[in-house]
Amino acid sequence: MLKLSIRQAVVAAAALVLLAVLVPLTPAHADTDVDVNCKNKNNYWVSCRAAVEVPGNAGSAGGSTGSSSSSSSGGGPRECTHQGVVVPCHTAYGTWRTNQAAWCRVTSNTPNPADPAWAGHTTGSIYQCTRPNRTAIPDPNFTYQTWLPDEPNQPPDPQQLARRAITQMNLHAIDIGTFPPTTNTNPDAYGLVGWHIWLWANNPTPNTWGPITRTATLDGYSVTATATVTEITWDMGDGTTLTCNQGTPANNTAQYNNPSPTCSHRYQQQGKYQISATSHWQITWHGIGQNGTINHQLTQHANLTIAELQVLVTSYG
Repeated sequence: MLKLSIRQAVVAAAALVLLAVLVPLTPAHADTDVDVNCKNKNNYWVSCRAAVEVPGNAGSAGGSTGSSSSSSSGGGPRECTHQGVVVPCHTAYGTWRTNQAAWCRVTSNTPNPADPAWAGHTTGSIYQCTRPNRTAIPDPNFTYQTWLPDEPNQPPDPQQLARRAITQMNLHAIDIGTFPPTTNTNPDAYGLVGWHIWLWANNPTPNTWGPITRTATLDGYSVTATATVTEITWDMGDGTTLTCNQGTPANNTAQYNNPSPTCSHRYQQQGKYQISATSHWQITWHGIGQNGTINHQLTQHANLTIAELQVLVTSYG
C-alpha cells in the first residue's frame, strides 16, 4: 500500500470516486474499485487500484420536528378565570363576564322596554349568557337572559392572534441539500473520509426560509406576523455541530474536495451518520397596541454514508 503522501494518487482516485457519486453506483455493502495511474516520489509511474470500502446504507428514514418560545411587550393580555381555571375570554357565545361566571352577548331579539327582563333599567342591554361546563367550555344547555350594563368590547389576546397568523404560514423545515447526496435521495450515494461534505438549504421557499407575512383577524382586531429563518444548526451525527446561513449549492469544484464557501464538514471515520438541520425561525408580530417575538425551531433529518478510500500499488512501470 502506498502512503497517503503520494498526493497525486489519492486526489486522482478520490476525484474519480466522487464523480461516480453523481451516477448510479454499485450496491452498497460492496467495495468499489477504480483503476488509476499513480506517480510516486521518485517519479515512477505505477499502476494503482483505489478501493473504496462502503460501510452500507444509512437508514432511509427522515422527518421533521418543531418547538417554539415567545416574548412580547406593550402590556400583558387580559386573563379570564373561573374557579381558579383559565377560560377563554372570547368565544362564539360572547365575552366572559366575571360577575355572571358566563360568556354573554347582546341578545338578537331585544325585549320591549316594558318587559320585566329590563328590571326597570333604561340603559344597558339584555344579554344572553352561557355558563361553562365542568371542562370550562361553554355549555349551550345552560343559557339564560338577563339585563347587564354595557361594557367596552374587550380585545382578544394579540399573541393568540399572532399564533393564528403563524398557522396560516404553514412553515416547514428546510429540504436538506448535501454533496455527496444523502441516502434519502440516493440510496447508493456515499462520501469519503476526509473530504468536504457541502451543506445547504435546497430550493428555499417562503415557507421554508422566509420572509413570509400573514395577518389574523378576530372581532375587528388584527395582528400581523412576519417569519424569517435566521440560521441553521447542523448536527452531523459525529459530535460536530455547525451554524450556517442558507449555504451554497454544490458546483463543479465540490467534486475536487474544495470546501463550500459557506458551510461544509469533513468526517474522520467511515460509517453511517444521521444528520439533522434545525431551522431557527424568528417571527415578529404587532397589533392591538402590542408587539413581540416568537422563536420557532423546525428540524429535518437525513442520512449520510461515509466510505474510506485506500490506494493500493499493484505494479511498477
